[in-house]
Amino acid sequence: MSGFWNDWSARRRAMFVLAAGIILMLCGGAYYFLALKDFVPIYEKLSLEQTAKVTEKLDELKVKYELAEDGTVVKVEREQLPEIKVKLAAYNFLFDGATGFELFDEADYGMTEFSQKINYQRALQGELTRTIMALDKVKYARVHLVLPKSTLFKHQEEKPKASVTLLLEEGGTLSVDEITGIRNLVASSVSGLSNDMVTILNHKGVSLTENETAEQQLIGRQLKGKNSLEQYFQQKVNALLVPVFGPQNFVVKVDVSLNHQKVERVRETLLPFMDTGKGGIVSRNSNRKYDENDQSGKKQSAKLSTENVEEQYRYGKEVESLLDEGGSIQHISVSVVVPKWASKEQLSQVEALISSATGINPDRGDSIVVAPLGDSGLEVESAVGDSYEAAMMEPSEVDESTPSVVVTDSIDLQPEGVLWNSKVTLQNIVVLLGGISLLLVVALLFTLTRKSSTEKLSRDERELLLEDVRKWLAAAD
Repeated sequence: MSGFWNDWSARRRAMFVLAAGIILMLCGGAYYFLALKDFVPIYEKLSLEQTAKVTEKLDELKVKYELAEDGTVVKVEREQLPEIKVKLAAYNFLFDGATGFELFDEADYGMTEFSQKINYQRALQGELTRTIMALDKVKYARVHLVLPKSTLFKHQEEKPKASVTLLLEEGGTLSVDEITGIRNLVASSVSGLSNDMVTILNHKGVSLTENETAEQQLIGRQLKGKNSLEQYFQQKVNALLVPVFGPQNFVVKVDVSLNHQKVERVRETLLPFMDTGKGGIVSRNSNRKYDENDQSGKKQSAKLSTENVEEQYRYGKEVESLLDEGGSIQHISVSVVVPKWASKEQLSQVEALISSATGINPDRGDSIVVAPLGDSGLEVESAVGDSYEAAMMEPSEVDESTPSVVVTDSIDLQPEGVLWNSKVTLQNIVVLLGGISLLLVVALLFTLTRKSSTEKLSRDERELLLEDVRKWLAAAD
């Protein structure tokens, strides 16, 4: 080894030391990442009291753990997660919001009736808390139930009540449908509890369940139906225009006016008897007048002078009652913004396609406008603003306050031509470090083993080489 080292030049020695140092650093980094443990959550959304109990038990079991999100999340090593779950379950560490019906796992049969009712109420509150906290937007929840005493006299019974306090995730909001769903959940879980007796508050004490009047509920349903129809027509137009202009290159706006007037019509039709075209005869009166004397005053046989016949018919009757609940389409307006480079022929074809797809009826007052505005999709996108994601939701998920602006499809932020995009995982890092180390080793071996073509000759070697050249030249002459 010392012979090789002495034969190497200073440049080779420096390269060897540098390569060896880099390889050692990469190996040390790979060992660090391989030895680094991957911690995963075992409990989430814990209160500080629950976190204290869990960490105390983990310390007792000598288990390594980490705390995250201000102490509300407890993490353990991924490899030990199943084993630790089983151990903590044996100590009744099943934190998922509150204590449920496991209160009765070790029931004391000598418990009084009052204590059993209190435990049942606590268990029911805990089960409801767990279910509500399972929702994505809910970070923490508390449920309080007021269960009245049962009496022999029904008119003296009090109605049950419930209150729910919610702490939402940062930036999270609940829609009207979600609030109604929570009210229905609580009301359906308690016997005799009605929806209007369930109060839902946020963490600031603001009520989320203001009781709406019948008129407000009607207006809300009408607006929801209007938005659903607009979204339906917008999606149909999007499906037509995406293949033509591509996503993110146009904007569609549909306005639907509905007729919510409730109309009741009663139509009465007379039915003739059989095929006679007339009704059945009910009565017939005949009045005849005879003339017995002629002008000379002589008595002659009586002659019929006048006859009046009165007949009374009765027809059958058909009564048809028609009730129109309203909600029919009064007129539709469609506005489409397309790129500026669209030709007039394309505009006319697009207008015809949209008219056919949405059922535009000019006699009804429907209108459609297709305008080429904007030079690129970026200008169209800036005109849409933050309404893009809200407008692409399903009709059932659109809130009443959501603007009815739709851009065709979900925006793909990945550049064109990028075929692979994944998270940097531990395996990727190790493979990358191994590849770099292998390349460095190969480069080092190649550098150390190859002979330098530019190495200088010694003085004796030069003299010997010149002597050989002279001999070759003399022999040639």
